[in-house]
Amino acid sequence: MKKLLFYFAISLVISGFGFLGLRNFSQKVEAVGEVLGNSPTVLTQSLPNGWTNRPYIATIRTRDVDVGDKLGMIASDLPEGLSLSNCSQFVLSNSERLHCDLSGVVAEPGTYTFKIGVFDNNGNFGSQVYTINFEQAP
Repeated sequence: MKKLLFYFAISLVISGFGFLGLRNFSQKVEAVGEVLGNSPTVLTQSLPNGWTNRPYIATIRTRDVDVGDKLGMIASDLPEGLSLSNCSQFVLSNSERLHCDLSGVVAEPGTYTFKIGVFDNNGNFGSQVYTINFEQAP
């Protein structure tokens, strides 16, 4: 069960006996209920290319609109020398955010295709496929 928050605002115009008035009311209502979870998404659409034998770093940004979900990130088929690190989860604009750095040093030049996935504690999953090129450093 998840806590749901609803905000209501009502403006009431009162008229009668030669009197006209305006009264504003607002109310926050909390309820507990079952909510279908939304899948988290990877916001970073592309990554920069890199040079071999030089440090590489890029940040992968993700979002889950279900505030309160715990997020994790995984990678498959990363180029040798790269890994995910320095992850931080926080709330921004009414959504959970998870940012992780993809960093390391790639020794072999080439074009690499790999997948980054983000998952939440409810089993929902989102992913993005990336292709980056590492050229021999000048």
